[in-house]
Amino acid sequence: MGDLLATVAVQVPATLGDTAREALEAYRAATGPSSLRAKLLTDAQS
Repeated sequence: MGDLLATVAVQVPATLGDTAREALEAYRAATGPSSLRAKLLTDAQS
C-alpha cells in the first residue's frame, strides 16, 4: 500500500457569537486538554 496525501482547507471565523463561544467552551471542557501532535508521535513510534 502507498501513502495517502490529503489537503484540507479549514476556515476559521474571525469572531464568535455568544452561542458559538459557549458551545466551543463546552466542547473544550468535555474533551479535556490534549495534544493531537503528541498522540500522532506516540502512534507513529508504536
